[in-house]
Amino acid sequence: MTPFDIATNDIFENPDFADTAEIGGKTVTVLASSIAESAALTEFGMDEGVSFYLRVRKADLETEPKKNDIVLHHGERFRIASVTLDSAALVYKIDLKSMSTP
Repeated sequence: MTPFDIATNDIFENPDFADTAEIGGKTVTVLASSIAESAALTEFGMDEGVSFYLRVRKADLETEPKKNDIVLHHGERFRIASVTLDSAALVYKIDLKSMSTP
């Protein structure tokens, strides 16, 4: 195990940083960014315009999440806008948007 592996696991296991979300029907430990909001009127009605990202250990997921998959976080549903894997191939950054955000 590399020092980067150890540091990553330490952060994900620290209750001051760690949170949970449901991705692909599985509850996993995540690190959540702050939430940005910019409400807008869309063809679907009023959109809260919420966007933020989650970091998730690759080892905690069975498959890579896909764009437009649904994530449940704090009882609310969000749509995946994009997924990128870090350079060490350990952690996904999952960008999330409100369900109706284009």
